Amino acid sequence: MAQIKWADSAYLDLEEIGRFIAQDSPLQADKIVTAIVSTPFLLIDYPEIGRIVPEVNRKNIRELIYGNYRIIYFLHKDVANIVAVYHAARKITRKAIVKRTK
Repeated sequence: MAQIKWADSAYLDLEEIGRFIAQDSPLQADKIVTAIVSTPFLLIDYPEIGRIVPEVNRKNIRELIYGNYRIIYFLHKDVANIVAVYHAARKITRKAIVKRTK
């Protein structure tokens, strides 16, 4: 059984996503952000359920997908650390992800 922790960087990503969507629909923004926050609860019982992030290709850096969003987490012992939330259309680099896991 794993714990879930959200890094400040992931919270900032969520805020940015929420602000962007709210420009068109505040209600939809709340709905999507709430769903993104709820998705990692799967990790409590199944911490390795996410796929390995292809840009990094490390067993302990994984991601869950919700709609068009990649929820990236770093497994360390019994903790799933959510480090980033990216829109799938954004290009992300290995360096950007690894930096957030430190």
